[in-house]
Amino acid sequence: MNFIFIIDTSVSMRQLSPDHMSYLDTVKMAVLNFVRTRQAKSQSERYSLVSYETGLDAIKSWNQPAAFLEAGLKQLEAVDFKDPVPAVKTVLELIHVTRMQGDTDNYSQGRLPWVLTPNYIVHIGHESPLVSRSGLPAKFEMKFDSKPGWTLTHEPFRWDTVMSSIGLSLSISATIAGNDRQLPAGPDTPLRSMCDVMAGQACQVSTVKGLGKCLEAFGVKARPQITLYLEPLRNVPSKPDTP
Repeated sequence: MNFIFIIDTSVSMRQLSPDHMSYLDTVKMAVLNFVRTRQAKSQSERYSLVSYETGLDAIKSWNQPAAFLEAGLKQLEAVDFKDPVPAVKTVLELIHVTRMQGDTDNYSQGRLPWVLTPNYIVHIGHESPLVSRSGLPAKFEMKFDSKPGWTLTHEPFRWDTVMSSIGLSLSISATIAGNDRQLPAGPDTPLRSMCDVMAGQACQVSTVKGLGKCLEAFGVKARPQITLYLEPLRNVPSKPDTP
């Protein structure tokens, strides 16, 4: 299992949480606790870390042991634009490259369900509107360049890749009340539709403890699996009744 963390490094992550830590430092602490808990149970898992930076600078670690993830977390700074599209696109393309290197995904033999390379993508970011690099409001739209053989690919992800998202809206009132529940994200929340299609979950948390519980719940659900969507046949002529 490869856990891929996409961390919001926009300027909005500089604001302080009720625990007097920045949102970014709170996320770092929660991810680090999650990874250390997983490492105590299994040493075979791999971890990746991607930020909102542009280009290859966004990749802090890829498919590496936990030590590389911890080093990458220390490098994160909240200085970027609120635009997760390049980060998500980078992650999906890197997953394809990893598959090609392992010869587990090719068009001549089709998909090999007995050679799964499960990936669980977890996006964590502040609940605020997206802003493009031009400074204008942005929408979450995945657009890929036309490349040789691209017509053979109908979706940017594969059937053993799951994506979930956590939106941070930390408040003092929820912390005092002990409201650690995770709530479903609204229908207009960025990445909500992407998570639904990729068999994941988009949720909101309002406390630091709620963030930890949400990550723990994702960890319980993270297991090798495939996602299938069955569509009913339409306009199929019915067979005549035989006497």
